[in-house]
Amino acid sequence: ARTLVSSARRQPGCTAVASSGFGKPSVVQTCRPKHAPLRIRRAGLFGDTWLTCEVSGNGAPATLRKRTDAWCVRVATALNAG
Repeated sequence: ARTLVSSARRQPGCTAVASSGFGKPSVVQTCRPKHAPLRIRRAGLFGDTWLTCEVSGNGAPATLRKRTDAWCVRVATALNAG
């Protein structure tokens, strides 16, 4: 998991920061690929399972971040990963 968090920081066009509340360890990655919509990905370790979810789209980064957070909560809840 720590290797995946570290590699998320090295992807071109992306930034990644450690986060809390979505597994441990966890990361939020924001990517701005050329000629493609903004993409925000959350990833975290829940027990022995690495869970990743992402949302991409146009618009304000803060709005997309809220959509990503809401989606990831739904995914984790549906999988009973908390």
